[in-house]
Amino acid sequence: MQTILRCLSLLALGPLAVSQAQPVTDETATDETRIAVYREFRQRFDAGDYQAALPIAENLVSLTQKQFGDADRALVNPLANVGTTQLKLANHAAAEASYLRAVELLERSASNTDRLFIAPLHGLGATYLAAKRPGNAVTPLKRAVDLSRNLDGLYNDRQLPIVRQLIDAYVATGNLADAEKEHNYAYAVAETSFGNNDPRMLDAHERLAGWYDFVGRYSSARSLYERSLALIDRLGKRTDLRKVAPLRGIARTYQLEFLYGAEKTEEALDAFGGRSPHSRTCRLGVCRIVASARSSSRCRSSRPTSPSTIVCMVKRWPTWATGAWSVVRRMRPNYSTARLGRPSRSPATPLYCKRRDNLPTDRRP
Repeated sequence: MQTILRCLSLLALGPLAVSQAQPVTDETATDETRIAVYREFRQRFDAGDYQAALPIAENLVSLTQKQFGDADRALVNPLANVGTTQLKLANHAAAEASYLRAVELLERSASNTDRLFIAPLHGLGATYLAAKRPGNAVTPLKRAVDLSRNLDGLYNDRQLPIVRQLIDAYVATGNLADAEKEHNYAYAVAETSFGNNDPRMLDAHERLAGWYDFVGRYSSARSLYERSLALIDRLGKRTDLRKVAPLRGIARTYQLEFLYGAEKTEEALDAFGGRSPHSRTCRLGVCRIVASARSSSRCRSSRPTSPSTIVCMVKRWPTWATGAWSVVRRMRPNYSTARLGRPSRSPATPLYCKRRDNLPTDRRP
């Protein structure tokens, strides 16, 4: 969230010429004075002193209004600066008012495709998300994304912070279909902008794999984690610690696949309405899988979330045992804190417990 807000601030503020700072008085309202105030604001903002930065940002709005009037487009970026600072201070109502004023000013004086719309629309959507109003966030974020694609190209990487917040808004409102389309689109943007061998693709792999984990498409997630491992092997050493996250992801997909069932191949749509390259969608029941593990006294005697229970259940079902166990063995020698033997640290543990509690008593491992 901090990174996104920082990117939002940079987009709103824009580059300004550097000049010698001059004392600011109520009577002065020139370009040089505003630049000096802006430089002071950025110094405080970048240092994280948002309380001190806010009155300076408000002073910049006053100076701009005095120089150009209260309806000039020159006010848009200063208002966005104020909104971003207020958002950092969790003053959501004030931030919303600042961003709305900037948007309304542009709607009266600019075309609907004006580039200046992007920053305040993004900020407005981020404010609604922070205020737990995702339903309100969808419209401004979608509009900002559409403008970015229209003005800067369909695959420009500057849209990614906005797209990720749009995904959060879709998920929070239960619109998983559009969330998936935007996930696939964001991955395509990263792949097009960075290339397959760029280390920035690790984040793209992790985000899309996390989505597939979330919707239960474990083999699709696993293929992305394996891509991350292959990329790290090309870029780094054999013992590169960046391997820990994808290795844990692979192990988790095998574990969850055992608990919830394998995927059934179905056609899924990508962002353009075509078939997704990762098109496995459905899950099967797992009662018969869990029942096969009941015959083991080790499984019956272990705690529900103990390492022995999880490992035993995986080993008792040969369909996934080879893959899952090879990952566990690969992780343990060098990354003891990341192994499957620490289920209490795994995000899969609550899912495991929930699924186990929903099973009939005679079928619980």
